[in-house]
Amino acid sequence: MTPQVTINEDLIEGAENIVAFMFGDRKSRQAVYALARKTDVPVFKMGRKLFARRSSLVAWLAEQEQRNRISR
Repeated sequence: MTPQVTINEDLIEGAENIVAFMFGDRKSRQAVYALARKTDVPVFKMGRKLFARRSSLVAWLAEQEQRNRISR
């Protein structure tokens, strides 16, 4: 049986935390804003803060991987 993940556990608050989750580096927060402008990365704003769900980012990254896979 899969444990239920609460919204609080799934939610990432702030560009620094989103970029750390995606790329492992908190220094490139502008990368998240650039992705948000140029792609359909699943982030959203509430007030002045940027948010994302871990589950949505993982699904989006998997979709990008499948869509852009290089044939050998």
